[in-house]
Amino acid sequence: YTYTTELLGAQRTDAERWTVTQRLEGDFPGGLVDLRFQFALGGHGLIEQLVIEV
Repeated sequence: YTYTTELLGAQRTDAERWTVTQRLEGDFPGGLVDLRFQFALGGHGLIEQLVIEV
């Protein structure tokens, strides 16, 4: 499959957590989806938790 992405928004929910919304559009079944990436940063700014939801 091929696709393009568009950043729709990013929000810091607290000192260590972020939510990023990104749109994927392409030739996959359905053709369009908005994904929400929720992640938490740990020591040294590394991602320690990642959840990807529709």
